Amino acid sequence: MKQSDRKKRSRERILEAAREVFFREDFTGANLDEVAERAGLSKGSIYRYFTNKAGLYLRVLGEMGSEYERQLGEVIDANQNEHTLDRVLDVARFYLDFWLAHPDHHRIFWAVDNEQVIGSLPREMLDNIEKAWRRYVGVVQELIEEGVRRGELVPCDSWTLVHTLYLLGSSLFDTDQTRIRRRVRGASLEHSYLYSIETLLRGVLAPGGREPKGWRKSADDAEADADAD
Repeated sequence: MKQSDRKKRSRERILEAAREVFFREDFTGANLDEVAERAGLSKGSIYRYFTNKAGLYLRVLGEMGSEYERQLGEVIDANQNEHTLDRVLDVARFYLDFWLAHPDHHRIFWAVDNEQVIGSLPREMLDNIEKAWRRYVGVVQELIEEGVRRGELVPCDSWTLVHTLYLLGSSLFDTDQTRIRRRVRGASLEHSYLYSIETLLRGVLAPGGREPKGWRKSADDAEADADAD
């Protein structure tokens, strides 16, 4: 086996072991000794590929980024004939469903916000995360700006609007982890999230244009289709 192939395989073994340990123990409970043992390598080998524990943690959490981006593109391409508000609501549903399906990967937000807990993060890694987040926001920003060109939305600060939509989702997801906050919220996570998204978007809805379905109408249609089946 070539040296480059051996290095690639060692890196894959480290990531596979780290994925199991981090998702079971979380960052603070995990230790690199166990990662090395599961990977069948020395602990020193890990530092040949990753700067520190924090860098390895973020690398594991970031694995789903490309898959998220791919699926996001599919959602946007599939609903081009819908009203812009409904298109953004489809993105919001996808974001919610993706997070619920991969809750461990949402921890990347916690990790970046808590360097004082997990330790210094490599500058290159932070730059890559920032670029990825900007791409995610940029894709939906273009959707909003297309809605303005269609005459479905009024001119607005599309970047701030989309960034706020993402922050709203992240905040709701975080509070969903605490039972007392769920009780105080009352409504389901989906209801709270989509209701809030639509309320914000209706603030930039162009008057006199075609009326979007909105998230409640879409939900009612889906229920009716299910009953018909």
